[in-house]
Amino acid sequence: MNNPAISGDSRRSNGFFRKNWIITIIFGVVALSAILGMLNFSGILKKIQGDKTAGENGSEPIIASGDIIGGATPEETYDLFMDALKSKDFKLASRYFVTSKQESWEKTFIASEDKGITDKLIAEFEKARAGWLLKKEDDKSATYIYKVSSDISVNIIFVKGDKIWKIDNL
Repeated sequence: MNNPAISGDSRRSNGFFRKNWIITIIFGVVALSAILGMLNFSGILKKIQGDKTAGENGSEPIIASGDIIGGATPEETYDLFMDALKSKDFKLASRYFVTSKQESWEKTFIASEDKGITDKLIAEFEKARAGWLLKKEDDKSATYIYKVSSDISVNIIFVKGDKIWKIDNL
């Protein structure tokens, strides 16, 4: 009654379907990973290209309305920032950054002073200014590249509000 041919076929077909299910699951995981990766990349692109009126959390403006602390060009903004930093006016120096980063940079400058490394920080920022090259500029942003060494580069990014430029990334 037990036909070996039938039960053998049944085992082979179960193995065949099991292999197909495994392949289907692997394909599904890969496809889901690709979709999630594209969505994350899309979010990153939006952050990079994004609306210059909304901050990182969407509620705080990149450049606060009525903010007049900044230069007419990215270079002027950086030079004004450096003047404030050299005079150890950390609150003013931090105001040359986009709104969402001002508090963090002020704390960084205060900590550098507490550790006695402000002069080293200033020297490094001066080297960046002397050696940067314009990578890209349009009416809303400018990116300069500074080669720290032959294999390490840093992007210095500025964004423009209505009339002034702010440092977004340093």
